[in-house]
Amino acid sequence: FMLAGWAAAIAYLISKSGRSAADFGLGRPRWISDTILAVAIFGGAWIVGLKSYDLFAWLPGSKLNLWDYLPPAPSTPIDIAFTVLGCMSVGLVEELVWRGYLLTRVERLTGSTLEAWVLTSVMFGFAHLYQGLNGVAVCIGYGFLFGGAFVWLRRIWPIA
Repeated sequence: FMLAGWAAAIAYLISKSGRSAADFGLGRPRWISDTILAVAIFGGAWIVGLKSYDLFAWLPGSKLNLWDYLPPAPSTPIDIAFTVLGCMSVGLVEELVWRGYLLTRVERLTGSTLEAWVLTSVMFGFAHLYQGLNGVAVCIGYGFLFGGAFVWLRRIWPIA
């Protein structure tokens, strides 16, 4: 319900902005190219995750590695279905909020794509402070990766 609330709030703000949904990265999905780009972005995210958890392990309150953050694997078909649905929902809503809406709005306010990319990437990292400083550092890396992909593509589908 929280994700639905965030999505509804952003949809409302987009509708009141006077701009099209495509201006916020919500153009019609391009299934083949979006899937290829999504696989490439996922590969980049996998590398960022694997390398940076070890890189920032020295930070206070950090866990030793990425695998310490993962919950137990789902074991029943219903658990698997809800896990997949949950991951897809979180990915879509986070990209809608952080890249589709916030990055484009900060970019418009500051007049600088670079400034918006850096600011929203750092903010995204600190939104994950509950993961400790290691999680913040890693999520800043994810913010730069996903934000850079959004700035380049201007679409949230492959990123989400």
